[in-house]
This record gives sequence, structure tokens and C-alpha cells, in this order.
Amino acid sequence: MKSCAVLACLICRASAVLPTGVVSVVGRSLDNGAVTTEYSLLGSQASFGAVPPMGSGVGSDAMSLMVPPAEDELLCGSYAESESSARSAMIVARGGCTFEQKALAAQALGASAIVIHNTLASRYSLNETTGEPIWPQDKFDYDCNFGQATLTDSDMSALSLPYQSYDPTNDSRLSGDTDYSLCVKNDPSFASTCSSQRCLLTGRGNIACCAWDLHVWLYSDPSISHQVAIPAIFITMEQAARLLADLSNNAIHLQVDIHSRPRPSYNLSAMIIWALGVFIAALAAFLSAQDYRDHRKPMHPLPSSSSSAP
Repeated sequence: MKSCAVLACLICRASAVLPTGVVSVVGRSLDNGAVTTEYSLLGSQASFGAVPPMGSGVGSDAMSLMVPPAEDELLCGSYAESESSARSAMIVARGGCTFEQKALAAQALGASAIVIHNTLASRYSLNETTGEPIWPQDKFDYDCNFGQATLTDSDMSALSLPYQSYDPTNDSRLSGDTDYSLCVKNDPSFASTCSSQRCLLTGRGNIACCAWDLHVWLYSDPSISHQVAIPAIFITMEQAARLLADLSNNAIHLQVDIHSRPRPSYNLSAMIIWALGVFIAALAAFLSAQDYRDHRKPMHPLPSSSSSAP
């Protein structure tokens, strides 16, 4: 019975981090103001910054979506504090510096919130001492069991290696379900076996494997002394592709709103677990004292077995 329960846990799908936030998106036509697109993206939240209020949908205080300065695509620079009368949320790629550093830079540029999205490029780094690339980690960044392709030498030469900064061209050649993706080109089954439809180079020759595209928790940076006062949220590569495509559509005006997902004021399951724990502790204490209770019982003398003479 126990083995069946363990097996059931192993085959159940689970997210790396529970997405407790939501990015609500609405796009309105620039011609007549009509809503042309509307959807919500679940995201993970941060250990720093403001906690967005619970709710959903785009309200009256919605934010326009903007991108970082062209000279600082990863938003890792230092900026003087500035104020903006218009509410805006900045969308920026992961990598190059810590999450909180990006949020602090966005805040200094006048953003009211920051949306950080996952990228393939952020999984690579460079050893500044040797100049050699540090490749993504097996099972942590990718899993070859869900898709693997061996790229040709000409395919490898089409990529800019090693990754040293965010390179959307490299990312696009390793993404998608068409032959433009080098992994699909070399293994057509890759698009159906890899749910993220993205691959990472492993550093083992020309082998590329299916990349994880999961939510991550935005941890704080202990080296930062300034306080981040804006909310931060993290979305996946798949979610970012949709959001950035809508942002590049010049026919619509895109607005977003960030909320925490609704949650009950009390957790019934936690109360049940607490009550069960108290019951088990009380039962264990009662049963463990059984010997003590037996010892405290009054001792009755056995009847004498003296025999009378005939």
C-alpha cells in the first residue's frame, strides 16, 4: 500500500514553485479603444518589494508595459532615483545580475512594478578567470529524458558562443516547434517530447537537451541596502513570448495589472493537520503511560492457601 502511494506521488505533475501572483493583461485598439486581447499569466512572487493586493483583472490604475533602456537590456545598471506620473511596469529578461538589483533599477527609472521573465541565455555564464563558458546543469536546467538532439557543426557555428549576455537571436534558434529551431531541425520528434519546446546546449559536444521552463522564487540580494518598494513577479519563457509579441504589436495599447492570487483568510487543511497532530500526541502520551497507570493500581494480597489438619 505504501509503495502505491509513493508511486502515485512520483507520477503526479508538480510545479517547482507555486505561482502565487498573476499578471492581468489587456490590449486596446489604438483606433477605437476596443479590447482586442485579454488574458492572465500566473507568476511567482518575490522575497523583496511590495506585496501586490489580492485580485484579478485590469483595474483603473493599470500600468503601461515598457522595456529597459536599449543600452542596458538586462537592467543591471545603477540609476538615480526619478519619479514618473504615469504608472508603468517594466518587463526585463533574467540574467546578468540579481533579481533585486533589477527591481531596484526599475524602481529608480520610475517603474511601478517589474516583470522578470525566464530566458535560455540566463542559464549560461562565463568563467571570468579562464574565459570558458559555464554550461547549464543537467536536471536543474534541462533534462535529456524529455528530448535530445545532436546539432551539426554548421548549426553550432550559427550560434554566438559562448553566451555572455542576453542574445534573443540565440534563444530563438533553440526555441519553437518548427525547423527554425535547431533542435527540431535535427530531431523532428523533439517538438512533441519536450513540453517547453526549448533546448539548452549541454557542453557535451553538440548535444542539446530539453530545457526546463518553470517558475522560480525571486530571492532577495543581501548585498543591497536600498529598499525595493515595487512589486516583482516572475513569468516563464512561454508566457513572456506571448506578452512580448503583444507588446510589439503597434496596433494596440497594452496595459497590465499585478495581483496576488486570491487565498482564504484561514487554511482549513492546516487546521485539520494541527488537530490530527494534537490527537496523535495526546494518544501517544496516554499509551506510553500505561505501565505507570498499572503500577499505581492498588495491590490486593493473594488469598492464603493454609490447610487445616484433619
